[in-house]
Amino acid sequence: MSEEFEFPSIGELLNRVGFRPSKHKDQHFLRSRGHARQIAEFCLLTPQHRVLEIGAGLGNLSFELARRAGAVVAVEKDTALADWHRTLVTHAPNLRVHYADFLKVNLDEAIPHEPADGPLVAVGNLPYQITAPILFRLVDSTLPWERIVVMVQLEVAERIATGPATRRSSALTYKLAFEYDARIVMRLGPSEFVPPPKVQSAVVVLAPKATPLVRDRAHKERLHALVHGIFQHRRRTLANAMTLAQLVGTREQAERAIGAAGLDPQQRPETLGLDDCVRLDDALAEGRGR
Repeated sequence: MSEEFEFPSIGELLNRVGFRPSKHKDQHFLRSRGHARQIAEFCLLTPQHRVLEIGAGLGNLSFELARRAGAVVAVEKDTALADWHRTLVTHAPNLRVHYADFLKVNLDEAIPHEPADGPLVAVGNLPYQITAPILFRLVDSTLPWERIVVMVQLEVAERIATGPATRRSSALTYKLAFEYDARIVMRLGPSEFVPPPKVQSAVVVLAPKATPLVRDRAHKERLHALVHGIFQHRRRTLANAMTLAQLVGTREQAERAIGAAGLDPQQRPETLGLDDCVRLDDALAEGRGR
């Protein structure tokens, strides 16, 4: 890492490279280097850490991550800033920019593989339009994330951090909460970005639960399918939601599983706790003969 290199201001950098962010591509770059440093600090990195960054952008966060971690790979879809990225890498040789669509890239191949067996962190300023698919990719993978630190729309951050069994809860809330504890650590207004978005933003830290509720891969897939299905019909009763989502063949089967789980067929999906979902999935699996 070059000690003499001073990352330019965002305005200066945009003028230097002749680049204009595209709202169509959902590009909103952090204005403050101080905020980039703060986000990197939330990752709790050491020289043993490996980091996967979603979106390099202008590289201000990438550079701060590289200053702290052993190795950083930033997956970036847009090649328009490739020349600047090459310049940046000369000052941060432990940084690599991998040009690919994050939603299609093989994560096992994209992550840094050195330092060998180093703890793994995912971080990124996520495009608002595809926040949920990106988070699903991270939690659906088998990679052992030590932390996930993401900038998202404030409304989404609150939905994640509020936890299950609230009116804000969604399928995303549950899928994350089965394995991770979530907290909002920073809130940012539109003026902190270039160009300013029309929404408030927030940084969320996801840390693995000490005792995750997911037992194995098959259990995880069933739980995810359950909450995905019932939250497509969240305003219906639980029995109706399960039937409409085709999680069961008939309403009677839904009611039997709900009763076996100690739940009420008339309650709404958004009232379920995490343990309720686990019991309901177990009852469904038992009914199918596993």
